[in-house]
Amino acid sequence: MGIGITGLSKAKLVPCTGAYDDDDGYDECAEKHTTVDPPGRGKGKDAVKEGCYVPGPGGRECSLDFSYIAYDGWIRRLSLMALGVEPREVWAHPRRYRGNPLVELITFPDAGGGVIGPITAARLYEDFVAFAPRARRYFATSKPNVFPAARPATRSAGDGSHGKRIGLANLSRLTRALFGSDLAWDEGEDLHWMWDSYRQFRRALRLAKNDGFVALY
Repeated sequence: MGIGITGLSKAKLVPCTGAYDDDDGYDECAEKHTTVDPPGRGKGKDAVKEGCYVPGPGGRECSLDFSYIAYDGWIRRLSLMALGVEPREVWAHPRRYRGNPLVELITFPDAGGGVIGPITAARLYEDFVAFAPRARRYFATSKPNVFPAARPATRSAGDGSHGKRIGLANLSRLTRALFGSDLAWDEGEDLHWMWDSYRQFRRALRLAKNDGFVALY
């Protein structure tokens, strides 16, 4: 199991009766639809209603997949590359980092039917475009499994909790708590796969900003 990510443009809500899965015990879309589970995400023009979607006329879609731990590791690298801090520093000080590049993705819930609406996708797409040269160099030159010394993440009185980011991908935090290790996972021989994922996610955001969305499931 892992995290699937689908971006689509000109999203069209379609009727779907679903199909009951005896093994999992819940209704599951039996068609080639992108499903938005309740409660959806966003407000106003950025809101995405629950239901089943396909690309409308002229629309397109793309998908990519991560294991839970690989997605957590990729988000960690994005935070270090763009902000110079571990994600947990951003989670502990959300007000301090509000408005910074990629923060909306770094703090985004990565499981439970999370959806990035078109307005947020457009902002993130601009970040992904602006940081592409730096990201390419970073992933090409960074040594796998080697990280800078972590800064302390002491929560200030004005900051909220990171509890809203409830995705199962946060296995690295569990390993830190249990074993005192920052990442009990091998990133591989190089980080080129992270650059490939960066480009694929950028494409998903490019589609989503055109009356669509990015779904994480």
